[in-house]
Amino acid sequence: MTDELPVVTSNDDVRANVSTYVVVEGVYEQQDVRMRPSPPEPLFEGHAALVLGDGVKVYLGQQQKPEGRRSAEERERFEHQRVRATGLLFATNPGPGTVIDAPLLADISAIEPA
Repeated sequence: MTDELPVVTSNDDVRANVSTYVVVEGVYEQQDVRMRPSPPEPLFEGHAALVLGDGVKVYLGQQQKPEGRRSAEERERFEHQRVRATGLLFATNPGPGTVIDAPLLADISAIEPA
């Protein structure tokens, strides 16, 4: 099924495929989602994003829901790796209580090495 889905690798691809099931390809990176992160150390609490080739971040799951906190096993396995994630793409986080205004992948069915 993923062979039939559009592949998103840039912000242009995000804009062209909003509200569509897609495969997002990028580098898996944990994210500090606090409104005002205080240096010097980031605070990682399970949130992650795929960083696309042009630097745009596509967050994995809604940050205010359990799906937004990725498992420790997933984070350890994929951190700093190029991966492909399959799910429903939103231009921004559609839920209330949102801090991050960035693309989001929800209803994630798979994450695998690219």
